[in-house]
Amino acid sequence: MNRAQRRAAAKHARRAKPARTLHQRTLQKVTDSLAGLQLLDDARPFDAGDTTDQHIKTRFAFGRLCDGTAGDDDFDRVAIAINMAKVRALDIDLQLADLLAVAQNAMTALRKRQERWGKWDVLPAERGAVQYALDASEAIVDASSPLQMRIAMGVVRRSIQKNQGAKHD
Repeated sequence: MNRAQRRAAAKHARRAKPARTLHQRTLQKVTDSLAGLQLLDDARPFDAGDTTDQHIKTRFAFGRLCDGTAGDDDFDRVAIAINMAKVRALDIDLQLADLLAVAQNAMTALRKRQERWGKWDVLPAERGAVQYALDASEAIVDASSPLQMRIAMGVVRRSIQKNQGAKHD
């Protein structure tokens, strides 16, 4: 790039950005003023019934795992529910987190059996551990805020990505 081109590029970079319209400035102020309310709304616990449909879907997915008709999506739904509950339980009660770890181990064993034999086969001891974990998960989710659950999902997502990266190495 010669000297004239460098000067032209610098002049272009210094050129003022076009002014925002009145509507854009007003919209920005309204959005900024509502940010606090949005944060407060995200930080409050879920309302009664907000999460019921998700709990039902997770219970049905677990039922399909138990009867052997599940798919990978059903396993993932149950495993993620347990993992998110474990992340939240680490903030709440370490004994609860330890009990949820038993369910995580049961889900890991279930996945290994499925990969080896090609079918979902939940053992009775695993069924009890996962059932308890799903009960705890529902209670934890209902008492948590949307913000807390998004943070827990982020932790789970990073853990999954880290584990997938380790498998490919």
